[in-house]
Amino acid sequence: MEQEASHRRWRIPVFCFAAVVLAGAYLLSLFQTDHVTVAGAVVGAAGTALFLTIIWRHTQSWLNCFGKGTASLEIRQTISREEWKHVLLLIVASLLIHLVFSMLIRMMLDKDINPIHALRIYPITDSIHYAEIAQYGYRAGNQGYDVLAQGDRALDLVFFPAYPALIRFMMVLIPDVMICGYLAAWIPWVGAGCMLYKLFRLDLEQSRAIHVLLIFCMLPGAIFYSVPMSESLFLLLTVSGIYFARVQKWHLAGMCGMLSAAARSAGVLVIVPLVAELAMQFDWSGFRPFRDPQERKRLIVNALWILPVPLGILYYLLLNLMLTGSMFTFMEYQKYYWGQGMTWFFSGLADQLNQLLHDPEGMAVRQGWNLIVGFASLTLMAFSAKKMRASYTLWFILYFAFSYGASRLLSGPRYMTVFFPLAIAIVQLSEGKKEIVFAALLLGAMVCTGCFAAQSGIC
Repeated sequence: MEQEASHRRWRIPVFCFAAVVLAGAYLLSLFQTDHVTVAGAVVGAAGTALFLTIIWRHTQSWLNCFGKGTASLEIRQTISREEWKHVLLLIVASLLIHLVFSMLIRMMLDKDINPIHALRIYPITDSIHYAEIAQYGYRAGNQGYDVLAQGDRALDLVFFPAYPALIRFMMVLIPDVMICGYLAAWIPWVGAGCMLYKLFRLDLEQSRAIHVLLIFCMLPGAIFYSVPMSESLFLLLTVSGIYFARVQKWHLAGMCGMLSAAARSAGVLVIVPLVAELAMQFDWSGFRPFRDPQERKRLIVNALWILPVPLGILYYLLLNLMLTGSMFTFMEYQKYYWGQGMTWFFSGLADQLNQLLHDPEGMAVRQGWNLIVGFASLTLMAFSAKKMRASYTLWFILYFAFSYGASRLLSGPRYMTVFFPLAIAIVQLSEGKKEIVFAALLLGAMVCTGCFAAQSGIC
């Protein structure tokens, strides 16, 4: 109690610092933007307010990470074989529902009853780049801004290597890149679902853990787990890293975190919940980890296992360097061909609304989904308050700012669906309204899946 009271004194200074930084950045962005609209400014301000609400309501739990180390006393749950059957059935069923639904929509639009042709819509999306990397590797040589004159293959460099490496590995046994592309998404999805359930069971009883997993499977962007994209692998590696941190298998946590950083640029952010979980497993009263030789050794050893996490993205940067002579060529390509760079999340939200108002017919699907998912995520995390685990909210702060900080946001549902604590927040806030919430999520998931299938992944 004394330590919590001591931490409480830091809550207001920490919040005030964050508020000054965000408010200052928001006002500065208004002055630096050439064409500021009232609607865009309001949306940006609303996003900033929700973001600050999360910081205010969760700051105390973050500070309490440096408490008595109660995380090390968690009770491990035993999962029965019958329980695993229900979990696997749910995971596979959700995969099939999204896949079959998207195929049926594509078949109706194309007036083609061949399901194989429906599956081939996905090479129109980013899947074609992953397939090319798996088959031929990355293209050497810096093509500059004339890269498209050399063919789209040069743009493969903007895609991270872990997922195509998995496809390449599978092609040793199955020499068909499309089949391996799907398998490299489906198999990690099954593994990710199982690891998610194990993680949920550390905190929840069986029925509630299955409920959270069900809600997760119904999030709008769940379609991306059934198509040849990197989301399933990224989710598996991220969840596994956090689970192994929770059960204090730090060598496995660090390895999964490193591979996660090689699967997606946002993967390196998993180091945040890992560090928070590490802090929660020690008794910090009297700075014991620094004063007690045994505790100090345990802290250093476990922390060393976390250090390799950034090596995943460092490998990708070195790959850019070897192929083009610059570590950041992929950023040049993203900016030049997709207009994508980094900005503040509130500027990203404002830009989505401005684009939607400027071209409501052409932009409605992508910008509409980005805004809905963005504000829904902020609201859920803001109201989940003290019930949400401190390491998850810390992770959300950086993950959301990074994902929605893209100057040209391509897919909010795709990015935020991977953030599994949203499912926990939904269950926490939907007590007594399970049927309504499930129906709303199912409808949203089907609409998003339909948009993806109908417009070749535009959402």
